[in-house]
Amino acid sequence: MFQDARTLADNAQLAADVCIIGSGPAGLTLGQELGSAGFRILVVESGGMDFDLERQSLLRGEDTTGEYFDPVGARRSQFGGTMAMWNMELADRSLGARFVPLDAIDFETRDWVPYSGWPFSRAQLDPYYKRAEKLCGVSSNTYEAAVWEDECNRCLKLPASEAITRVYKLQSTESLLRAARELINVSTNVNCLFRATVTELVPDPGSDQIEYLRVLTSNRKKAEIRARIFVLAAGGIENARLLLLSNTVFSAGIGNGRDLVGRFLMDHPLYYFCQWIPSSPALFPLLGLYDVRTVQGQCVLGRLTLPEAVLRENRLLNLSGVLCPKPKGYRSKGIEALREMRLLARQKQFGRSLTLAPRACVYCGDIFAYAWRRFRASKQASLSFWSMLPNTEKTFGSMEPEFYLEQPPDPSNRVSLSTELDNIGCRRTLVTWKWGQQSRDSAHRAGVLLNKSFERAGLGRLVPLRRSRVHTTGHHHLGTTRTHNNPAAGVVDANCRVHETSNLFVAGSSVFCTGGYANPTLTIIALAIRLAEHLKKELQPLTVRRRE
Repeated sequence: MFQDARTLADNAQLAADVCIIGSGPAGLTLGQELGSAGFRILVVESGGMDFDLERQSLLRGEDTTGEYFDPVGARRSQFGGTMAMWNMELADRSLGARFVPLDAIDFETRDWVPYSGWPFSRAQLDPYYKRAEKLCGVSSNTYEAAVWEDECNRCLKLPASEAITRVYKLQSTESLLRAARELINVSTNVNCLFRATVTELVPDPGSDQIEYLRVLTSNRKKAEIRARIFVLAAGGIENARLLLLSNTVFSAGIGNGRDLVGRFLMDHPLYYFCQWIPSSPALFPLLGLYDVRTVQGQCVLGRLTLPEAVLRENRLLNLSGVLCPKPKGYRSKGIEALREMRLLARQKQFGRSLTLAPRACVYCGDIFAYAWRRFRASKQASLSFWSMLPNTEKTFGSMEPEFYLEQPPDPSNRVSLSTELDNIGCRRTLVTWKWGQQSRDSAHRAGVLLNKSFERAGLGRLVPLRRSRVHTTGHHHLGTTRTHNNPAAGVVDANCRVHETSNLFVAGSSVFCTGGYANPTLTIIALAIRLAEHLKKELQPLTVRRRE
């Protein structure tokens, strides 16, 4: 059942077999998997059932470098977590997210990627990926593009040893959220307590266990929660923050004896640095596979990536590119002048901005032609449904790939605690994050390889943009409680148990060792199912005793 924490008595004492902190994809998956096995599950959610600005404000933090974003805008404090803000438009115009597993190479130790290497392989996670796809309502078909081709929508004829086309599978939040709501509504052993913020995990000083959680409700009532097992599933930033805030017994925070909690923060920068000029405009109507469309009942989106052999040979980080169509004239001299004027004006460099006005006037013909094309086809620069427009060969002049990049683990990128307090008296998040040179250089070298492949295939060429652009976050917060069997190198072990704490586990993207380019949700859910299987074995003696 669902319970509003505001209805609790002050200083209430709650108990469960497993207490899960957070109701995002990881927390809800764990709740379903463990609840269906008969264990008493309590899911604790800081937010409400719907968006609440006051609860959301608890996520506000600081960015020390100016390169990242305030974490409040990239997360959601409510039932369902960040699923409530998925914004990928699907073929039926509903909103959802991209689903794709990490590649096998992402799990490997690579000598050109510092701190790489998971304690298990992709093959060991594959059975859980299959179960995750089923749970999310995603097709079990392969991610290789050939399965998703048809007569009119074909892969680019690139040498398979040089560049490959695969797909993202797109799915809405509904299947996950609906199943979780139905289970909690009808279950007698799975409860969700919302508007309840965990302020501290309190260890038992005489053992290696967490004894209870301190909770503060949105109407300032206090409560304590005791359980056999506790699972942090509050997201890549909040998981680290809660461990650091829990410093009554251990001054550095729980699991932080080696100063690793919060370190190795990664994301997926979106990088725009080149444009593909096709060898013939006749190619545009043939590129529907690289647009959002429904095939065999599954919404998919084609993308370009490099084979693992190429990544190894050239010591590259992983990446994946989605083709974004641009109308003719998009990179003309007149439009580029206007674009630069706008950029300088936003930076309050008004004098420099005005000096470009004569250039814009000289090329005003370009500007008017571009404006007319934009007027005739309002979706022409969209990431979705552009292939459905008429006369694409006349409308579009180029494709600009949107590359999701792998960011290598770096201990100096981290989540720590600010001196500023939130409105319930807890220290806010302090994020230190930089986009390293390795990611940028690797992307440009990958672009050179892709250009050679395009030229050899007679498809045109990739031309570097005069001004590259990076969007530094995909809202994917990874790595802050990384998994490693050596306590000196990770916060949790291969079973996601916090080192030296026997009944505390972590679920979600914070346990990632490396992040590849893949949207993390499918991996988060696969790992949660894997963790649930492990916890069932740990809880099995309890089930036996109850039957007796």
